Amino acid sequence: MINLEVSIKNGSRDKNGLLNMSIKNIDINKSSDISIHTIQLFNTLKLLPDEKSMDILFFSVYIHLIDNLLPRDKLAVDNWQREIKIKIPVSEPLLWGENVNTIVEALEFLTGDEWNIEFYELSEKYFLNEELDLADSIQVENICLLSGGMDSLVGAINLIQESDNILFVSHYDGAGANSNDQKDIFDTFDSNTEKSIYLSQFHVYDGVAFYEYYNNVKQRIEPIHDGNLRARSLLFLGYALFHAINFKINRVYLPENGLISINIPLNESRTSSNSTRTTHPYFIEKLQDFLTAIGINVEIVNLYQLKTKGEMLAECQNKALLNDLINRTISCSHSKRKGEWTRRSDGEKNCGYCIPCLIRRASVYHYGKLDTIESYGVNLDTIELKLNKTKKPFSKVPTDLLALINFLNKKYDIEQYEREIALVANIDNMEETAIMLKRGYAELRKFIEDNASNEIKRLLI
Repeated sequence: MINLEVSIKNGSRDKNGLLNMSIKNIDINKSSDISIHTIQLFNTLKLLPDEKSMDILFFSVYIHLIDNLLPRDKLAVDNWQREIKIKIPVSEPLLWGENVNTIVEALEFLTGDEWNIEFYELSEKYFLNEELDLADSIQVENICLLSGGMDSLVGAINLIQESDNILFVSHYDGAGANSNDQKDIFDTFDSNTEKSIYLSQFHVYDGVAFYEYYNNVKQRIEPIHDGNLRARSLLFLGYALFHAINFKINRVYLPENGLISINIPLNESRTSSNSTRTTHPYFIEKLQDFLTAIGINVEIVNLYQLKTKGEMLAECQNKALLNDLINRTISCSHSKRKGEWTRRSDGEKNCGYCIPCLIRRASVYHYGKLDTIESYGVNLDTIELKLNKTKKPFSKVPTDLLALINFLNKKYDIEQYEREIALVANIDNMEETAIMLKRGYAELRKFIEDNASNEIKRLLI
């Protein structure tokens, strides 16, 4: 059991008036300081947050950081599941404590860990800023996540076509799109619409004391975090919920294609580490139950839960804007890794052979606008990918691609897809979801059959 406690750091505040917090690892007597960096929040949105919104924001920050500060290979018996005990301050500890089992169930499904959470009363206000000018505050009617990925691009474009007074919220870190990528996409939206749209971006910094201790290093070197990003979606949603509470909005939009959202394991070895559940409907349902129980009446909505990524592109309501921006999005799970790509020096953002990239490429092929898409870091041929691990160099053995091909070769029917879904969690719309999965994997098979080299095509049966 890993014993942690969150506390106020010396009663100090950052330049915006937010409390400085710290996560202490009691077992090793080390603390990791937290810093929340907001770009547009106070100077543009002129937001005076209430305590309930700060509770959910800070809680999501703690969980995300804990997930990344505790290396699984050092602290989990099976190199995956950790036993984490944590004390967390909130403004309403009795209410949160009464419903702790619900959020624990959500977190255990999300991260794969065993959580033991105790809430205690926060001794100070989260936010104090007497100089904040609240004049000319903005009007917000819709809130949507904008990650810098392809799905969020489509979701944002469609929302702009249908609605007004939209706030896009973005979290940026070492994975996926950076703050400039997100801002560039938003600025293009802004210049192509007469609607009132706004952007709020943030990033969470932390100390690395835990990771340095467990890995016996004395300075910040790679890797500095566990890097699994399991709880990243909670951080993203926490920031969106924070805004929704303060703007009194009862819905936030989470655009994600159903294939990635369900993300059934391609084989038994990928059940834990390689099958993330960041937007899985079961996690969203449990999080929703917890929010309702603590008095946060905001619905998390994914309009694309039963759509493949290719269908999202094909049904986008502004194809011209989509085609203009699609190259600026990042889908890759390897985008920040230092391994060699054949064309990394040319500025490619997506590796081309991880599972998110393969789904991306298949969706674009389904969409049919190949002339709008940039090249990828690695192509699906045996010149750039080494199928045999015994041959050197073997730095680009496409384990994701091989796992996908082996899965496609099983040729599941609808009932088999339903069983695979149920092995992870029971969800609503089981049959419709299974039909969507069949369409999504058909997109992937079609892309490989038509675009991979002959050596890779022959692996399909």
